[in-house]
Amino acid sequence: MKRIRIERPAGPRLAVSRTALTAEHWSQALQELAAQLPDTEFKPALLERLQSHVSDAPTLSLAFARLLADWFGSQGLVLMDADDPNVRALEGPMFRDLIQSNDDLEQALRTGESRVTERGFPLQAETAPGSANLFLHHEQGRLLLFKENGVFTDRRGYVALTAEEMLELTESAPDRLSTNALTRPLMQDYLFPVIASVLGPSELAYWGVLGPAFAQFNMSLPILVPRQSFTYLEHNVAKLLDKYRLSVEEAMSEWEQRRAQWLNMQDQWNLEGQFQQARTQFVDLYTPVMETVSSMQPGLAKLAENNRDKILEQIAYLESRSLEALAQKHEASLRQWDRIHAALSPLEKPQERVYGAVHYWNRYGLQWLAGWTEVPYEVTGGHRLVQGLASS
Repeated sequence: MKRIRIERPAGPRLAVSRTALTAEHWSQALQELAAQLPDTEFKPALLERLQSHVSDAPTLSLAFARLLADWFGSQGLVLMDADDPNVRALEGPMFRDLIQSNDDLEQALRTGESRVTERGFPLQAETAPGSANLFLHHEQGRLLLFKENGVFTDRRGYVALTAEEMLELTESAPDRLSTNALTRPLMQDYLFPVIASVLGPSELAYWGVLGPAFAQFNMSLPILVPRQSFTYLEHNVAKLLDKYRLSVEEAMSEWEQRRAQWLNMQDQWNLEGQFQQARTQFVDLYTPVMETVSSMQPGLAKLAENNRDKILEQIAYLESRSLEALAQKHEASLRQWDRIHAALSPLEKPQERVYGAVHYWNRYGLQWLAGWTEVPYEVTGGHRLVQGLASS
């Protein structure tokens, strides 16, 4: 597994949508991707399609929007650039409310946090004391604002704006303002008739504090719908599970133990038992010798202990080398065990958190992606196993 990265250009940390990338940035990334992806019948078309989306050196935001539109535009997906200046102009009045009622907003968020913690849940996105929960786009980057003695400032002191100056920005330059994770839902509801928000587990956790904040601005909290979550079981991995009589649940939660158990079952010599017996017998035989030499001369006691430990270390070393030899004998099978683990729980994380769609696009083509529209929808969300979208 390898992550393809585009390093942030030198200079201030601007918003991703405002971070300019060069043709060289994109060329290097695509060349690295081409080198890392296995050769398949779908790879040339994949690379050509990606190249078409970045030929004019777009921002990461625009490139990703093009990819999503390419994949799901036919399904009716509509995308909006939240950083578009025209959208920011529409948000001006809500920015004004967020500034004028900022202290009340902070208190409402505190109330929401208390309600969550009183029910025994941890906070996913705890508010910092004095946070304005707003950003300012500045030449030094995207600055998170805090309130100090009635002034809106950032932690590094690049800016210090009075409430009146902040309110002036809502009319003259609303595109210099943006929301954070806790105020974005309020702005979203201000812009659109939001019936429901589809959220992942972490988002559901921090949206849980927003009820009082929505009420503060006379809004209704949308229905919160859990996002669909999946692990995709490839055909060749399913065959390996059958081969080793392993369920998907066992492969995801007990893989290391089950792998060790399987390898132990291949040990026809009972190596672990034999070495344990050797250690026990050695200690039983050596203990009287230690007692004898210690009674002869107390100074020999420490030497006897060191000698015993060195011999035990050598026994342990031989045991480890023997177990390595056993593993080498079954190296091909152990690689298959590792393949199962890498497919279902890569890096000990949920599959969908590690592998991007490009990984499967390269293996199975775009028909794999289209197959997901046929997966039945579950309104309660949760995690499910899916297989059979494509043949290996």
